[in-house]
Amino acid sequence: MRVDQALKWIEREVKKGRAFVLPAGSHYVANPMYSFKDRLAACRDIGELEGFANRRRFNATLIKWTPDQRDAIIRRKLEMENMN
Repeated sequence: MRVDQALKWIEREVKKGRAFVLPAGSHYVANPMYSFKDRLAACRDIGELEGFANRRRFNATLIKWTPDQRDAIIRRKLEMENMN
């Protein structure tokens, strides 16, 4: 598909309401419904895990972790430290 054909297709889909265009660098998650365990398992390193665990530093309106969730975060951190 050529570029001009692709642009016309995008314009048609936007008009029909089946597509939308975001500015470059934007991020949109259509369905961010992941479980706590999924999000915890997705942390690839301790830096990501710390950002996940301390998310309220960036958005104080988020609810606090439950004691069980906090324990799971600590266990995950220990697993990561022991792998290194």
